[in-house]
Amino acid sequence: MEKEVDVLFEASFPEEAALRFGIAPESLASLGDYESYIFAGDRNGLPVILRISHSSHKSVSQLLAEVDFVAYLKNNGVRTYNQYTSTAGQFVETIPAGDGSEFYAMVYEKLPGKEVKGSDIKGNEALVNEWGRTIGKMNALSGFYSPSAGIEKRLGWQEEELLDFTAYGEQVPASFQKYSDHVVKQLLNLPVNEGNYGLIHSDLHQRNFLFDHGKLNVFDFDDCSYHWFASDIAIPLYYSLLQQPTEDKDEYAQWFMKHFLQGYRKEKEIGKEELESIPLFLRLRDLTLLSSMYKKFDLGNMDSGQERLFKNVYKRVKSEQLLTSIHFSKF
Repeated sequence: MEKEVDVLFEASFPEEAALRFGIAPESLASLGDYESYIFAGDRNGLPVILRISHSSHKSVSQLLAEVDFVAYLKNNGVRTYNQYTSTAGQFVETIPAGDGSEFYAMVYEKLPGKEVKGSDIKGNEALVNEWGRTIGKMNALSGFYSPSAGIEKRLGWQEEELLDFTAYGEQVPASFQKYSDHVVKQLLNLPVNEGNYGLIHSDLHQRNFLFDHGKLNVFDFDDCSYHWFASDIAIPLYYSLLQQPTEDKDEYAQWFMKHFLQGYRKEKEIGKEELESIPLFLRLRDLTLLSSMYKKFDLGNMDSGQERLFKNVYKRVKSEQLLTSIHFSKF
């Protein structure tokens, strides 16, 4: 979490939010605080997740747009969570911060299933196939989605603040912004139609689902945005590749894409042109991940895992190299 947000977050906020949603405060357990403050809790015997985010991260209207999309997917067969209202009947509860800004609390169902580690993926064809099928189903449904009455649209990918490296001052090489601008320009030249573009999860890597009896239970729609469906394919590959040794990345990528697309095509077709665009989305994720680390990490005090990740992504962005050099059109 950014330091300027963290200093505003008071110790009493989780308990206050819990009480508003009927959660036993003593049941709260912190699960993380990267983009939002996440807690597990108990609501009348039901395990739930409490998420508290700052107004600088998302507006209430954007949070309600997320709720609407998740409900649409769940109502159409995607294995995702129920969202719960507060005792006042609100999906989003507002907690004022000391500087006049606000924190927003939301509660949703804690899904069952096993957490998946990077080491669990390699060789697990059934997992990768179901991962692809799940995203294919979500992308296919997105083509028919329209926000409910009174709900605004989620933002588009190009409105992502993480594309602006100038926000971090002189600590970032000027070439990074030029590279970012070049990638964005190439993306803006891609065709946009109902078959290749819509509202997507945008971040369905292995830490944002649980594997439950051969199926994926999907959560964390915080980054959902209007984007090309090919980006939803690139993200699982990207984060899976981060776990692989450099010398094995291309072989792994071939295996992963083969089995992922077998699953994806059970729900939705994808053409050669869309497959050929995947390298652009791998480049885009390198840029936004590096930007996120500049924003979130204390670069002078990183742990070993943070430092390793930062150095690897920094090196690729500086050299404008791809995470893998396979030819996606062959799939």
